[in-house]
Order: sequence, then structure tokens, then C-alpha cells
Amino acid sequence: MTRRSNGPGPDVQTVARDLFHDGVTAGVFPARLNVDSLIVSRSIDSMITGLGWVHGKHCSLQSAMNRALFLAFVSVLQGGGPFGTVIIQKDRWVSHGVNRVTATNDPTHHGEVAAIRRAMAHGHTHQLKGATLVTSTAPCPMCFGLAQSVGVARIAHCCTEHDAHAHGGFCDHLFWDEVAKKEQNQSPLVTQFSCNGNAIRPDAHGQALQPVLQAYCKQHGFEPKGLVFDAGIEPIALCLFDYAALRWAGVALPHHVGVQPINRHACESVTLGANARIGRRIFEFFSHYGVAYGQR
Repeated sequence: MTRRSNGPGPDVQTVARDLFHDGVTAGVFPARLNVDSLIVSRSIDSMITGLGWVHGKHCSLQSAMNRALFLAFVSVLQGGGPFGTVIIQKDRWVSHGVNRVTATNDPTHHGEVAAIRRAMAHGHTHQLKGATLVTSTAPCPMCFGLAQSVGVARIAHCCTEHDAHAHGGFCDHLFWDEVAKKEQNQSPLVTQFSCNGNAIRPDAHGQALQPVLQAYCKQHGFEPKGLVFDAGIEPIALCLFDYAALRWAGVALPHHVGVQPINRHACESVTLGANARIGRRIFEFFSHYGVAYGQR
């Protein structure tokens, strides 16, 4: 899809205002803001602080969904992907995140991952037991795997994979099909890696995949060429997050690399269809006016 690269013009602003007005009328977007203040000139974090969305304050599931959709809309206005995420725990605000893959040169910087990272940075333990991850669109395998690994009890989403494909050009179901074919249990879970030149290898004395991958992408660019995964000759199974993160980075994995079995029912998916119309319009807005994205 061809998208504008010279910033929003009058036609973009008109469409954005119409969508924003529709969101306010539907009770999804906060009425006290105006769309012009959201375009580039204001950081998402300062906007959230100004709205009073702070840690520990009450936030219902419905409110969290509205906020996730609003974050997705603002993300598009500011050059990001149309994905917003909120984490709540016991009906209290915990964290938020938006997709910043190209802006940060990090293929793992999806909205769900960003929200979990932020929760960790704000003093939460590595476990978010009982928390609900509320996201504007059903998560990809990587985000699903990370949410499950940190103890998220429920995932609530508005738009479906079909919506993302039909209205935004994103296609996750092929990825899920790949994961299903790769799911196996051939070796202990690998969580440590090292990078030697263009090869990422399992390494008991290495570090988590995320910083290894981030460092490589920062050095070589968003879509690294020639990066390989050297698993040796023994069959190996990665956790879902690590497997998906490597695939998002464009790394071809050997046939004997599989995925550790996951419990796909561990996180309950709840679709709040009342807001689906706004969610689809955000995707359509992104498709016509958003920044070109190589991946979710």
C-alpha cells in the first residue's frame, strides 16, 4: 500500500477529525481532547498523564478497551502501528503500550510487549498473575506467548485477526498455522542466547533473546540480511515468544527447531464487539494514511 511520508495534509486531518468525532460520539475516545493536539506534537505518555490514567487508579474492562483503541488511533497519528494495549489488575490501571517496531528498530516492540515491559519497569515482578491484558486487536503468537509466560490470566481484544487482515493488511493466521505445525517437545526450554557475527546460538551462559536481537537490529538495520539461527544438530524447541520474535525479525529457522507446547486456553479471549466498528475504522485509516510497516 502506498502511504504518505510527508506528514498529515488537510485531507488526512479531515479524515482523522471525522474518526475522532465518531469515537467520541460512540463513547470510546475521551471527549476533552482534540485531534489536532494528538498529531505528533504531544507524547503519548504526557497525554495519558494529562488524562489521569495513572498507576493504581480504577479502570474497568470496558474503560481499558476504550483506552486501548484510543492508543491505537493516537499511535497511527504519530507514525506508529494501529495497535494499543492496556494492562489492568483487579480493575486497576497497571500499564500501557503501543506498536513502535520501526521507530525503535525493534521487531519485538509490539503494543503488548511494550505494555509488559513498562509494567516491569514500574516495579511489578516478572509475574503479572491474574492480570488482564486488554488489546485493540487479538495478539500475535509472540505477544500471546509473552503474556502467558508472565502470568496474564485473560486477554481481552476488540478487533479479530480477520479484521486486521481485511481492514489493515496484517495477516497473523499464517503465522499461527506455522506455530501449530512446529509445536513439539523435543528438548528443554532454551532461554539464553549469544550472537557471533551473523549467527544467533543457544548458549547456557548467554542472555535472553530480546537484547541479543535488539543489539543486532540496531547495528545492522530493521530487516537484517544474513542473520541465521544456529541450533546445532540436536532437535530443539523454543518458547513461543523466542520463536515468534526470531520469525518477526526475518530469521529462517532450521527444520528441527520447534515450539514448546503452549496452553492456548490459559488466557481467555474476550471480544468486546461493541467497539469493533471504531477498531475497523482505525485499521482503514492506517491503511490509507499510516506509515508503511513491515510487520506488526
